[in-house]
Amino acid sequence: MKAEIALATASASRRPETCGACSRCSSIRIWSLRFWPDSVSIAALQARLGIETGLWTESDMALVAARSRANARDNPAALRQAGSSDVSGVSGDEASAESEGLSAACGNCLPAIRRGAAAGARLRAGRRRAAVVILAAGERARELCGRPAWITGFEHRIDSASLGARDLTTAPSAAAAGKAAGASRAQVAELHAPFTHQEIILRPGTGPRRRVNVNPSGGALCGNPMFAAGLARIGSAAIEIINGRADVALGQRHQRPALQQN
Repeated sequence: MKAEIALATASASRRPETCGACSRCSSIRIWSLRFWPDSVSIAALQARLGIETGLWTESDMALVAARSRANARDNPAALRQAGSSDVSGVSGDEASAESEGLSAACGNCLPAIRRGAAAGARLRAGRRRAAVVILAAGERARELCGRPAWITGFEHRIDSASLGARDLTTAPSAAAAGKAAGASRAQVAELHAPFTHQEIILRPGTGPRRRVNVNPSGGALCGNPMFAAGLARIGSAAIEIINGRADVALGQRHQRPALQQN
């Protein structure tokens, strides 16, 4: 079949000034309730639930933060690159817990979004943070790139938006979407996990237990600009193929709090 469109772009961006209350705005958009918890608070509840049920520990979360920040050192687009791969160093560095009881979802387990926005405002005043992916068909793709990343699977699944209607420590929609898209073949997975515990939730969706290189770019923990971080994960997965570091890569994005859509 001959493609009618040989070249297209997909882009996502946000203005620097929109970042300040984005966690609150995202919740209001969904539930239209001003006093509903914001997305960061919901993530904290999700993290605490996993800890109290024994599914992960704060040390597990710190390991995710350490690896992500170490990977981000080689990514010039990352908003958070500094830090040590030593777990104790990450656990104690830049602690910003607003509540001692919810400390597992704070500090280094939070995405680089507010600080990233501030850095963006200083370094690129008046500009947007954006992600752009170029889509090309057949021979046009080969003209533009010596090693194109071909799209072989695509899927979108949804879980209930009601926080009391599902187990927040799992993401069935992510697992189902990954299975339908062929995630079990991936050697690299770029997961849109803005919080450390969410990467732990999403990992089983990459397929059977085997070694998969997760978030070699540093992931959303090291750069989570609103409206652009998900597309950046897909683009980062494609870059792994284009640069010859993988033959099959998975790019995953989610929207709405607690990994509701994947």
